[in-house]
Amino acid sequence: MENVAWPINMDMIRSIAMLNPRLAYLLVRGNQLVPRAYNIEVTFEDTAADEELTGALYERMFQDAWIRDLRYTIRRPDAFAGNIAKWQSDNYAALESYIDVFVRIEGIDKYKITNSFTPLESIASHTNGAPGANVLGNAWVVTRDQNIYVDFKTKRTLLEDEVPYTVIMTIHMLELSGCSLKAVDYTEALCALRKVGICPEVCEQTTPQRR
Repeated sequence: MENVAWPINMDMIRSIAMLNPRLAYLLVRGNQLVPRAYNIEVTFEDTAADEELTGALYERMFQDAWIRDLRYTIRRPDAFAGNIAKWQSDNYAALESYIDVFVRIEGIDKYKITNSFTPLESIASHTNGAPGANVLGNAWVVTRDQNIYVDFKTKRTLLEDEVPYTVIMTIHMLELSGCSLKAVDYTEALCALRKVGICPEVCEQTTPQRR
């Protein structure tokens, strides 16, 4: 699943139109897209397993946002400090994080991204990994009156020198400048997309011919 393919082409817009016609209409219309990156960060200070911390966006988004990619990194500044093997240890700890996450959207419209705690690396891509290895797809929009909450849980006992153990989830997005997704009429969006050949007409039911 490739979420950050550029340039935005008609094939991508056709795919988006099947899932979110309003977003496809705004892209065709040429609304300005403002790139932003927001962090959700927690730091574990206890070594015990099954410790749970909750993080969220620190500030309200300026506009409705088209989510493009989800990345994470793990920082263990004291683990293997001064050791030549620190990079290798940190990289392995990030790829096998033993961190599970529960992701949900809070606001006027609430919903869950996961239905239970799920391995972090199944939801997001590691910072050094390939783009798009996550659950987002190409048509996910979070509105400015919503917030992204993530519950983080350790699934193993941390070593004494691993704390503080910081998990940072970075959300890459394109904010839809000067417009609101909810303000776009669904039918108007469909009609406009059909006029330019992006969204096909609904097939009419026909009576089978007799042989």
